[in-house]
Amino acid sequence: MIKTELEILAESYPEPSPTPDGRRSRAVEIRVGERFNRLVAVQPAGKKGHLIAWQFRCDCGTLCVHSSAKVKRGRITSCGCQQRKTRDTFRAKAKLRAEQAATRRRTVAREVTQPAADAMRELARILSDNKTRIVPDDDPELRDRVVQNLRKFADIVEKGEL
Repeated sequence: MIKTELEILAESYPEPSPTPDGRRSRAVEIRVGERFNRLVAVQPAGKKGHLIAWQFRCDCGTLCVHSSAKVKRGRITSCGCQQRKTRDTFRAKAKLRAEQAATRRRTVAREVTQPAADAMRELARILSDNKTRIVPDDDPELRDRVVQNLRKFADIVEKGEL
């Protein structure tokens, strides 16, 4: 009589013995060729700690050894390729968001600084004409210093050094 793979495996892994408190352990039954998410069972691989380990082939082609219980319960779904793919995608999106934010900041800075610089130059022109009485007429030196400082500040703002 020809034995099936399941019978051969059953001989390799006999019925689990009771635990010290009399309960039977919950053995996880896996068959060769059975699919779990991206993993396909290839062969038993011994024990991993106190759990039975199996060798699996991932959809990406990698062979890996995992606990049969964790794979069966869905805790492990691939050889690690999914985690790497997810991580790389997340990092690429984060980099793109950072570049877009930097571009927005530069655009806003240009939109804000140019009008501010223009307004300061206009104020400097008005003060230099002295048609308004913002700076007293009796102190032309003060007026010249205020105008000069406004023009310097306008240049600084326009260059974005502020």
